Amino acid sequence: MRQKNQALYIFLLFTFSTNLPENSTDLIAPSVYNFSPVVNDLQLQQWLSKSRLVIIPTIIAIALYVKKESMVDMIADYPLTFLATTCFTCNYLIDTFSKYRQINQTLNCFLFSQSMSRYMLCAMAIRNTMKEQREIKHISFDEHDFFKTIATETGHSFQELESFTFELINSSLHSISSLCIDINKTDIEEKIYFLFKDKISIEQMLLLSKNDKKMHSELLKFYNNPEQQYSHITTTLCALLKKHLSCFL
Repeated sequence: MRQKNQALYIFLLFTFSTNLPENSTDLIAPSVYNFSPVVNDLQLQQWLSKSRLVIIPTIIAIALYVKKESMVDMIADYPLTFLATTCFTCNYLIDTFSKYRQINQTLNCFLFSQSMSRYMLCAMAIRNTMKEQREIKHISFDEHDFFKTIATETGHSFQELESFTFELINSSLHSISSLCIDINKTDIEEKIYFLFKDKISIEQMLLLSKNDKKMHSELLKFYNNPEQQYSHITTTLCALLKKHLSCFL
C-alpha cells in the first residue's frame, strides 16, 4: 500500500509542481514537489558512469602506448600484482557499465512515466473543461462517450491506463531508491488523487506540457476554442497515448 500511495502521490503532485501564469488568479497550483532535481541527479550519474567507461580505458591505453617497455618489464617482474590489478580494473568497468545501464533504464522509465501521466492528466483536463462548457453554454457533451472514445482508440479503458501509469511510477520509485537517490516520498490515500483529478485545468496542463510541442500546441487551440477543437484534441490525445504505449508494451 505504501508504494501504491507513493505512486499516486507522484502522479498527482506532478500536476502541481509549477508556478502560476501571471494573469491567472483562480488557478491553484501549490509547488509541493519538483521533479527536476531527480531527473538532473539521474542524468548526472548517467554522465559520470559513461565518463568512467571512456576515461579509464583511455588512460590505460595511453599508459601502455607511452611506457610500453616499462609496463612490459613491470608485468614480467610482478605478474601477480598485474593480474590482481587487471582483475580489479575489469570488475570495476563491468560494475560501472552495469550501473550505467541501470541508470539509463531508470531514467527512461521515469521520463516515460512522466509523459504518460501528462497525457492522462490532459484527458482529465479536457473532460473538466467540457463539463464546465456544458454547464455554462449548455453544449452537448457526454462524459461516457469521451472515455469510450479513449478506450476504442487506445485499446485500453481509462481505468486500465490509470493503473498502468501507477505501476510505471511505482517501478520508477523502486529503481530510483535502489540507486540510492533520495526522493521526497509522502504517504497519500487514493481519495486525494480522485479529489484533485476533477480540478485539473487546461491552464495547468499548458504549463506542464510546455516542453511537449505537439501536445502544447493542441491544448492551446483547445483552450482558445473548446467547442470546435474538442473532437480534434481528443483524437490527437488518443493517438499520442497509443503511440506512447506502443513504445513500452
